[in-house]
Parts: sequence; C-alpha cells; structure tokens
Amino acid sequence: MTFPKPLRLILCASLSMYAAALFSVPPASAAFAEDDTAAPTMASSAAPFCPGSSIIPAATATASVTTAATAIMTTVPTAAATLLSPTPAATSLATQDATAPLQLTSFLPTDIRFNPNPEKPVALVMVFSLIFRNQQADMLHVEAPRFRLAIDGIDWGELSSTDFQTGQLSANAEQSIVLQSLFITPKANADQQAVLTCLRTFQPVDLTLSGTINVFPGGTKQIISATLLTPGIVVREHQAPAAP
Repeated sequence: MTFPKPLRLILCASLSMYAAALFSVPPASAAFAEDDTAAPTMASSAAPFCPGSSIIPAATATASVTTAATAIMTTVPTAAATLLSPTPAATSLATQDATAPLQLTSFLPTDIRFNPNPEKPVALVMVFSLIFRNQQADMLHVEAPRFRLAIDGIDWGELSSTDFQTGQLSANAEQSIVLQSLFITPKANADQQAVLTCLRTFQPVDLTLSGTINVFPGGTKQIISATLLTPGIVVREHQAPAAP
C-alpha cells in the first residue's frame, strides 16, 4: 500500500516519537545507572529499616532469674535482670487463656553469636530466657515445650529447650528455661537477610514466641497455647558481669 507523501511524513514522525518513548531511559534510572555504589551487603554499615525500630515501649523491665529445671523446680530471688538494650527494655505481651493454670510471662534474648564472624556468617545462634508461672496453689507437672520464633514478623524456625523437658513446678512459683535458635544463614531468603542485617547492626526488632507446653493440673493433661510478643528490643551478646 502506498500513502500520499504528507501522510508518509506524519506516520514516520509518529513512529519515531513512539520508538523514542519506548526505548528511552527515565532520568531517575539514568542517574541510578551512573551511580556505581554497590548494593548493601552484610558488611554494609548503613542502618537498615527494621520494623521493631518504631516500637520502643516505655516500661522498665525486671525479671526473676531461676535455677535450671530439675525434678522439683524452685524459684530463687536474684537481682534485676541486666538490660540488653540502651533503651528501656521491652515488655513481653502475652496472648493466652487467662484461666490457664500456667501463664507465660516473659520472653527476652540473652545472647547472640554470628559464627564464624558477623561479616561472613555461616550460622547465627541466639539464646533466650522464657519465664512462666504456676497459677495454682498446688504443684503442677510441666513438660514438652514446643515453640517457634518470628523476628519482625518473619518466621525464624523452631526453638530448642536446652535445659528443660519435664519437671514439677511448685505452687504459685515462677520458672525460667533456656531456649535456643540455630539459623543457617546461607539458607536465608530475602526477608530473612533483611532481618540478619538488623540483628548484625544492633537495630531494635520485634520478637514473637508462639507454641505450646503441656501441663497436668490434677493429673489431667492440658495443652497450653500461647504467643508472647517482645517488641522493640536490641539483641546483644552476653556480657559477663564486671569485676567488683
């Protein structure tokens, strides 16, 4: 098909403008292409955006630290727990049945280790203290804690109980058990990589503990389900007490 000369000129001009619009690079992209700064890595010192940074509770935290679980679990008085954050320590917010014979009251980090180093970690180990209380005036058999961890809403896997699987909790007593997380960093997805950066740079994060623990009030098995949120807390390495 042959077009008149004026129409051919109009069509050529239109096609030229369309091609220019299709293949041109927007100014913002061009500016990015000229910037040869590499994308942030685990070694970057830039402060990441961490959701927990926006939630800093004003409560002052103290916690009872108890002896490791034994056949009979007993509470011993100690000094207030060492704060792990330069800001006021987070308060754990529990979601559970208020009438349950066992109440989870506190979930706090006590240690964090990047192995072999924070710049090129292969594994991340975190240690936590979980405190629960017997609400009954009678001794309570407790066993089989099964919990998972989420950080800033991102699933972080199962927590293992390193010092407790079964025991007897005295009437109206509190008990602390140790939970540990082992995370293999090369398997991290994009969301988990962002959390790793927050942890490595000591940014506040939100910790969520969820799971079950079995109790036997009056000899009858009852499964306690609970979720504990500890918002806006900085996870730091364990520091040995200073010498007097």
